[in-house]
Amino acid sequence: MLLFELLSGRLPYDLYDTPIIFAPKIICEEPPTRLSSINRSLRGDIETIVAKALEKDRQRRYQSALTMAEDIQRYLNDEPILARPPSAVYRFRKLVRRRRVPLAVAGLLIAGAVIVMVDRVHAWNVRRERDRLETEVSLLEARALLIHKGEYPIPLEEIVELCNRAIEFDPENAKAYALRGRVWMYMDYSDSAQRDEYRDLAQGDCTRALKLDPDNLLALRTCANVALIKGDFDTAREHYERALEDKEMMLELPRDFHNRARLRRIDGEYEAAIKDHNRAVALRPDYGKTWKGRGVTKYMRGDIDGAIQDLERAALLPGNRVVQCYLWIREMRMLRDAPGDREEAEEVLKKVEQAAEGNPLWEELVAVLRGRQTADEYLSPLEGDDLAQACYYLGAKALVDGREEEAADYFQEAADFVLHGLDEFDLARWHLRQLEAD
Repeated sequence: MLLFELLSGRLPYDLYDTPIIFAPKIICEEPPTRLSSINRSLRGDIETIVAKALEKDRQRRYQSALTMAEDIQRYLNDEPILARPPSAVYRFRKLVRRRRVPLAVAGLLIAGAVIVMVDRVHAWNVRRERDRLETEVSLLEARALLIHKGEYPIPLEEIVELCNRAIEFDPENAKAYALRGRVWMYMDYSDSAQRDEYRDLAQGDCTRALKLDPDNLLALRTCANVALIKGDFDTAREHYERALEDKEMMLELPRDFHNRARLRRIDGEYEAAIKDHNRAVALRPDYGKTWKGRGVTKYMRGDIDGAIQDLERAALLPGNRVVQCYLWIREMRMLRDAPGDREEAEEVLKKVEQAAEGNPLWEELVAVLRGRQTADEYLSPLEGDDLAQACYYLGAKALVDGREEEAADYFQEAADFVLHGLDEFDLARWHLRQLEAD
């Protein structure tokens, strides 16, 4: 204290106007005035020596007057002193001890501010991730309206995961449900049970999407597609009518027009069906399914020449439909039996033989048509859709041969199978109506 006063001309604490009862608290808890704050020339080692002598912690002070005198002598001799300024950690600890209550309050305020900031940052990150997912889902949903199977930019499993995450962020995201439902329809399946499971998942997701957004085009189309495959034609038609309303210029509508044409054809509305087929063909001339479908519809309407032209065009386009097209052409020529039809039918059968090579199902059917194999031998190993298709073509053979009752039995067997996604189902039902009318 004396050294401080000798150097600065004042005491380290200004207590002149302080009531005596507060003086001990100030001396015990407040740090003394720094020498350099009174005289800047006193900065450095001498200030450190005085500060060490005034330390409130006994263990940090000089342990005797002699050790303090030795440090002062080192200073005077320009030698390194033993005293060291207190560290920042030490000063902070002292501050905490002196300001426990204010610092506790400040700590709570800071902690609260940190919590609020963390919550805001988290909420911002959530919004950013939700917006990112929403953008990706929207782009993929728009793409799904324009593309065919296998043309997604990322694997289908990743799209499902993307939709799952989007739904976690927003359980009412209709686009995510609709997109996931559409993707289920494109997933590879190992057997018919898994195929049916994916279709059920698609129907469930798209039904949920329509509850959230009744005008979601992708959900309407997918629900219509599932309903058509399952044979719920009324529901399928209702959804297609809504999906196609005021949206006829969208690029992916060939498939929808084709499917609605099938539904109109099933109801016997052949002229309306042809109009939808024409729209589909105009929008996508390379879509063989539309040519094949229009050919079948023309056949039912009685335009055999027009049907043959469309089916021949379909047979030339990429896709696994060549055998079917030629089998129908042969059937039409054999049943019509106009001059030259029988010879043309024989030439068509040769094309069937060529196209059937390597496919046991079609090869054995050709063997039946050629009389090299019996119908029972052909049918015995078959099941499911293969069996239904085989029954249709055996019915057509029986009809060509004049065995109408046998033909009706085969057609009925084909129509009883879950074959709603194939044109053979429509033809079997049509033939049955024709036979009943006759």
